[in-house]
Amino acid sequence: MGLERANRYALRLARVARFTRPFMRRKTPVLYRLCQLLVRWVCPPGKASARCQLVTTYDGGLFNVDTGSSTEYHLLFRGAHEPHITELLQRLARPGDTCLDIGANVGALTLVLAKAVGSAGRVLAFEPHPALVERLRRNVELNRYQQVTVVEAAVSDGDGTATLYGHQPDAFRQSLSSLRSDDVVHEPLEVETLAGSGCESRFGLTGCHVVKIDVEGHEPVVLQQLEGLIAKHRPFLIFELRKRHWGKFGEQTEPVLGRLRDLRYDLYFIRRGIMQPLADVVPDSCEMVCIPKGPGCIGTLPT
Repeated sequence: MGLERANRYALRLARVARFTRPFMRRKTPVLYRLCQLLVRWVCPPGKASARCQLVTTYDGGLFNVDTGSSTEYHLLFRGAHEPHITELLQRLARPGDTCLDIGANVGALTLVLAKAVGSAGRVLAFEPHPALVERLRRNVELNRYQQVTVVEAAVSDGDGTATLYGHQPDAFRQSLSSLRSDDVVHEPLEVETLAGSGCESRFGLTGCHVVKIDVEGHEPVVLQQLEGLIAKHRPFLIFELRKRHWGKFGEQTEPVLGRLRDLRYDLYFIRRGIMQPLADVVPDSCEMVCIPKGPGCIGTLPT
């Protein structure tokens, strides 16, 4: 695609995105489906000839988009990555806070946290995949966020190295990776790991207000490693719970959630954009939101 044609195509996508974002972010039922059809017609997902690179506005500022990557493709046309999590982080993180983004990917939620905490705050963004780290750094630099520290490592149960499994570099879902292989991610590469239990001293943390974890099934290990930090600083916790992914690591939900209750957290889950208290039945797939309670906690969920 020539430069002039590429510029016209990028402008066309930007105009489509301005139209679709209000309806796709809120998932307005009928209009959402119509916008999906429009987007797939204008820019077929995963089609090499439709691939385009551009910079778009975003909740966290500016964002580099490559429509050949599913995360960035959907961010362009929806205006947010996981809108319900984005809006929750905007409510939880306050100016001057310290936040951890574990499994930062290309930085969609890192930028949201960085904007919320401001120049007086701090965001540690952990991402082990070299290609994703490069794009994460580009997005941080694009917004000149000095409050963000990018850590190229997987938070785990020890310092060292591990095999991370991902997609082919040109795959549409290239931003998905895991420390366990399956029929979806199976391209191996060696990455650095660091013990979560040492994060507080390693990075000189004097407080911690929000922790977001999305590590494709490794969440129980990360939570266990961060238990000292969680007990001491009482941050809000947001993490992905996929029973199928947890099962790859031999983990069950009940012990993990039970330990969080022991640490005096109220547990909620989010499905289809709705946040509800967690009762006896744990969904097979959801986002967990854990709110500290009792003396010494940071506070209740902001309204």
